[in-house]
Amino acid sequence: MLSTKEVQSLLNGSSSYRGDCPVCGGRNSFSASLTVGKIAWICFKASCSERGRDYSTRSVEQIVTALLRSTSSKPEYSFSTPDFFTNIEQKENAINFFKNHNILDLYNEGRIKLRYDPKQDRAVFLIERGGQVVDAMGRSLSKSFPKWFRYGNSSKSFLLRKSPDTIVITEDIPSACVVAYSYSAMGLLGTELSDDDMVDLLSYKNIIIALDPDAYSKGLIIQNRLQPFTNARAILIPDDLKYFKPSKVKEIIDEY
Repeated sequence: MLSTKEVQSLLNGSSSYRGDCPVCGGRNSFSASLTVGKIAWICFKASCSERGRDYSTRSVEQIVTALLRSTSSKPEYSFSTPDFFTNIEQKENAINFFKNHNILDLYNEGRIKLRYDPKQDRAVFLIERGGQVVDAMGRSLSKSFPKWFRYGNSSKSFLLRKSPDTIVITEDIPSACVVAYSYSAMGLLGTELSDDDMVDLLSYKNIIIALDPDAYSKGLIIQNRLQPFTNARAILIPDDLKYFKPSKVKEIIDEY
């Protein structure tokens, strides 16, 4: 664990620093900021626990703002949507999948971009950031392996924005979709946050981690990773959220 003095040395008189982590060696994964004599630092690598802040009267908002400033440069993504993707209306199974998971209304409202992959027989979710498609995830409509397939390599999780203050993290995309009727939502397709996910999440004041019940302990790990910088909490939900109607999902989340 780095000391405050060591982090000050990295800052070298500057108000911010971004570079390789001195603990794990993660390339360009370490960020530190200094505001009115107060200091905060974090490594965005999922495998590194290096993070901290000194005695500080700063608000969480001030800390997060400083961290986001040091990660404001936008990475370039070279993903192009495959030209063989078709509209979902051309495949009844795709329509039924999205309808059964309460996703079709989001599509009709223009809040989500969906496609059908005829080559792999997959219902496809396009992943966007800032109006740009950066990746796509396809869910098999048959019994082909793998169940989920990533078409690009952005390391970005699925994200739908609604509430500017609160976001709910779920384990899969359909669960994130039912959450998105009421809150911003991120679907991880697993129980790990990527470095890119961490940066996306830091703009939210409140983060609710609602992984499947059998992954609650993993939710606590994510909570501990986020808590120094946001109001993050893991909740124990009764079942995978995609099995509930959007109104019921809101009730479940609002109970906490």
